[in-house]
Amino acid sequence: MASTPFYIVDVFAEQKYAGTGSANSGFAAYLAKHRYVGTDRIDVRVEQGYEIGRPSLIYLKAQDRGGTIHVEVGGEVIPIAQGRLL
Repeated sequence: MASTPFYIVDVFAEQKYAGTGSANSGFAAYLAKHRYVGTDRIDVRVEQGYEIGRPSLIYLKAQDRGGTIHVEVGGEVIPIAQGRLL
């Protein structure tokens, strides 16, 4: 698949998140469903968090399989907090 660069800039809100895999999964599904790059398959990377000094690189794959959209989200993280459910 050829690379198709595109940029989304939020000019109305301050960037607060270094990387959001859950939000990007919905983004990938939207791109696949609406064939944004001309196909029902998406294989992109999202760069996020540079504005706050915490750059993140998130890899997205998605495919519309006849009404069901399969999405994969990947990347690496640097833990900054830890919790435990009781």
